[in-house]
Amino acid sequence: MMCFDALAVQEIQFLDLLSKVRGYQNTGTQLVLTTNDGRQMTFSPLSTPVGQAGQTYNYVCDDGLYFSATYDPATASAAIKVSTGAADVLRQEAAGSGVAYSSQRHRLHAKGNEALLETVYDGGQHRCKAPLAPQG
Repeated sequence: MMCFDALAVQEIQFLDLLSKVRGYQNTGTQLVLTTNDGRQMTFSPLSTPVGQAGQTYNYVCDDGLYFSATYDPATASAAIKVSTGAADVLRQEAAGSGVAYSSQRHRLHAKGNEALLETVYDGGQHRCKAPLAPQG
């Protein structure tokens, strides 16, 4: 069942504004969209996408679990610390989209600000979110 919340209102407003775009400018580092009434929306790439140079993200899961993940592309690994007290280092593996890491105890798949943390030993799955900016 879908919930109608503040994020849904924001999405509706964004899509409405997007439908009124009459022009754009690509500066090479930003995309600027201009609407019929002169409003502008400026888009820039994330300065540090998830999975880049030693960045730490703090995830909060739907079931109350939380964990931090420090991504290190130099070693193709992610170090996690889970609120249960567990800590693990996962090795990066091929992913169709986003980033994927695994060890004998955990699997982690992250894309954007969402993550799925699986505990291999009990089959648990935790759907989690983090702010889009790194916290560490």
